Amino acid sequence: MTNKKAKGKKGSIVAIFAGTKVEPIIEQLLKISAKKRAKVKEITLDMANSMKTICKKCFPRAMQVTDRFHVQKLALEAL
Repeated sequence: MTNKKAKGKKGSIVAIFAGTKVEPIIEQLLKISAKKRAKVKEITLDMANSMKTICKKCFPRAMQVTDRFHVQKLALEAL
């Protein structure tokens, strides 16, 4: 989990999670105050349903955006 506004400098890495299981990640993210989580405007993620579920539960106001790599990969595979 990264902070895009930090542009690779101090504060870029917000959190690192082992695995992709929904419940343990949600449990950790919900430890962040609701006020701070409500400030998140946009989340870039791959197309995994587990990540969508996590984002919807923990960051309900944030817009979900599929990352460019996965969109390009799908387009190339379709060709």
